[in-house]
Amino acid sequence: MTKQPTLIIILILSLCLYNCKESEKVLDDKIEILKVLKIWNQNHNTKDLNSLANQYNTTVNYYGKEKSQEYIRNDKSTLFDQYKDFKQLDIEISEVYKDLINNKIKISFLKKVTVNSIDKDYPSYLVFKKVANEWKIIEENDLVTSDINFKKEEINKAKKIQGDFNGDGEKEYAWIVDPKRLLDSDYIFDESKLEEGELYLLQDEYIGGTKAVIHFSNKNIWPITVNSSMSELSTLGDLNNDGSDDILVYSSGRRNSALRVINANNYYKPEIIDPLFVNRNIFDTVQKEDMLKIVSPNIIKVTYSEFSDSGEYKLITKEIKL
Repeated sequence: MTKQPTLIIILILSLCLYNCKESEKVLDDKIEILKVLKIWNQNHNTKDLNSLANQYNTTVNYYGKEKSQEYIRNDKSTLFDQYKDFKQLDIEISEVYKDLINNKIKISFLKKVTVNSIDKDYPSYLVFKKVANEWKIIEENDLVTSDINFKKEEINKAKKIQGDFNGDGEKEYAWIVDPKRLLDSDYIFDESKLEEGELYLLQDEYIGGTKAVIHFSNKNIWPITVNSSMSELSTLGDLNNDGSDDILVYSSGRRNSALRVINANNYYKPEIIDPLFVNRNIFDTVQKEDMLKIVSPNIIKVTYSEFSDSGEYKLITKEIKL
């Protein structure tokens, strides 16, 4: 009768001893991470790119995107070249949390960054994982960037327009995806495999070229490619009386505003009028609403600028029958 209580006591003591050892190990790991964080800051401040890059895993969730160690090295190099007085310091550790299941440690801290003699604070965090007995950074982010990315996603959702774009009597959504720089994408670049000067040339490379793509929720409608960037969509209704709603694509840059009218029913020739451009350096008061107005069924009034034979830009307004 006395053996059973004794066995229970032994089990409880063993469990307590195990938990104590685990707690000590977690504490030791957290202390080690604090030291690694200090080295991470030092490598930034001394601009030691090799040591800094070596602190990262081969692939890293880098401000919301999967990037290679080499990409991060180049990104830090660009940062240091752009801001010669760059300094950073963690001024307040808010949390050090260990995920025992996945053997990861997340450290959250307030980072003070100095650029151009101006100090800014960023609530930041790093996630570490032990790789080959070394703590490697597998994620770097800050709450400011996370919030910006979240807002961008919300804005992109809000940019969706609705209409019957193929004339089947059902409404669908359309949205536009602007061209993305190749180096800003999730693709991994190994600089050791690139030829000399190739990385510099890739700065101006875009996925699919410098064109935007209109996508549709109804996958029976093929995506439409347009020569546009920083664009927004509007539903125009059925301008040419073919039974489907037409789409207005508008973009406004520092020099020109551009307007296109797209009919998704004609994949090979989607633009139902020639693109309209307005030189904003001269005609800066002309807005999107001024560039296209619906006069009556099948008739629109357009306004655009054109370089004349006299060597000057002139503003033209005319009606077009569709």
